Amino acid sequence: LLPKLQFTGLAAGRSMQLSPSIDEWIAQVAPTLEVPLWDPVRRANAEGSSARAKLAAAEYREKVLRAYEETAAALTNLYAQERIQRSAEASAASLRAVYRRTSEKFDSGVVSQLEVLEDQRRALEAERAALQAKEARLAAWVDLKKAMGG
Repeated sequence: LLPKLQFTGLAAGRSMQLSPSIDEWIAQVAPTLEVPLWDPVRRANAEGSSARAKLAAAEYREKVLRAYEETAAALTNLYAQERIQRSAEASAASLRAVYRRTSEKFDSGVVSQLEVLEDQRRALEAERAALQAKEARLAAWVDLKKAMGG
């Protein structure tokens, strides 16, 4: 888009046939100035490429922001799933301890078998919940890897 200044030159010489002592020399210098600001075709092309560059930059920013949002959401989900898994594992551990104590009481004859079976069922449900929480955490880990491009 900058002005372009161009110099062209021509130099020529020849001898006259009538007399060898007369030589004729011709020299020409012609400057040419091109100012592209006045060229509507060039301006339209420059504005079109500028608009395409702005559009590409906007699309790139949008993709980067979307990737950032996906990564942030996946990281938040992973953190939440880890907390859920820790809570489920703690609950399962405490219900296993209750089941062991109830089994010991059953062995000494203090409680009935129905209570032992009920505590065993609660402990197994807590184990299942802990395993489901672990599965959800691992799925969240995979989602985070995908969001980060892995």
